Amino acid sequence: MIPLGANSLRNRAERHRCDGNHLAVISVCQRVLANQPNFVPAIDLMIEARLAVGRTRSATAQIVDRIDLIGLDNRSKGFIRRLPPSPFTTAQLHRVMRADPSWTGRLEIARRLQAEGSRKEALKRLKGAQRGVVSTEISLLTAAIQAELGLRKAALESLSKIGQGDPQY
Repeated sequence: MIPLGANSLRNRAERHRCDGNHLAVISVCQRVLANQPNFVPAIDLMIEARLAVGRTRSATAQIVDRIDLIGLDNRSKGFIRRLPPSPFTTAQLHRVMRADPSWTGRLEIARRLQAEGSRKEALKRLKGAQRGVVSTEISLLTAAIQAELGLRKAALESLSKIGQGDPQY
């Protein structure tokens, strides 16, 4: 019997994903990554599967490893969006912030400040993160904090920055 290569195993994992068998996806991807630890398609499939079955801690750890490997790309940001608020340990947060300090760092700090009740300070951090780039995550968090502060008009203005083509619109 000829052993399956990384791409054949990835295809098998894709079929399991289509069937909704997320645990099988994780199992197959573990086989791939045991031989090729930096095979990004298998990493992505495994993160998706872990998120689907609620394995947040292991998914978070793998997302951080992915960011260390290839940087904070749109796919990594998409994975981060699917995590619950403040999912990172302090060490993980530092690793992610090194990859993109302006976006991740300020966004995570703002979430923590909001959770602690320091909403005005959280808004200051978010304004710093918006320099030149308007992101959906920042607009949504800004609107939520503004609404909590009773600043309904400002919250609506923040929500209006989200484009109609955005999936979170």
